[in-house]
Amino acid sequence: MKQFSLFFFCLFAFTIFSSNSSAQAEGPLPPLRFDDIEARRMWRLQNFVQTSSERAPNTPRPVYLQFGFMGCRPCETLAAEASRQFNGDVELVYIHIDGIISQNYSNMQALWSVLWDFAQQPPYDNFTVARRGTRELMEGLCGAGTNPPMGLLILPNGEVFAVVTGEITEARQLFTRFETAYQ
Repeated sequence: MKQFSLFFFCLFAFTIFSSNSSAQAEGPLPPLRFDDIEARRMWRLQNFVQTSSERAPNTPRPVYLQFGFMGCRPCETLAAEASRQFNGDVELVYIHIDGIISQNYSNMQALWSVLWDFAQQPPYDNFTVARRGTRELMEGLCGAGTNPPMGLLILPNGEVFAVVTGEITEARQLFTRFETAYQ
């Protein structure tokens, strides 16, 4: 049942978003939640921005949500640029795509431990590092056929400002435009 629901969520998300980096959603995103590595709790998008079924929090803030995996150099470069550019003004969230590396670990506890260490190192120490991301979810939100790193710049009202690819020059331009949009 969970896989069935995830499939329809991804199908829904894919119909909303285009793979074009200037695409914008029609209204707020649906609620998203992931396992936060450090706090061992759920990270919820609706705690920061307006979502389709939840009211905005008292002080909504912009969010940069990046999909990637441990050992991905382009993912690290993009995360470092986001960390440098936003400097605490934006909620930075790194969603680890577990399926890419989980086969290398005998159990999920071992993966948690390795991801804990990963989350303590720059540039990820400025991010909330979360796990249980999937390639299907990334493609549903960022566009079919996409590969990590991919990110979403989300305005406080819950609308997607842009989809960010791993191309660093384009990412810098989008980050600058995003700062202007939410200030």
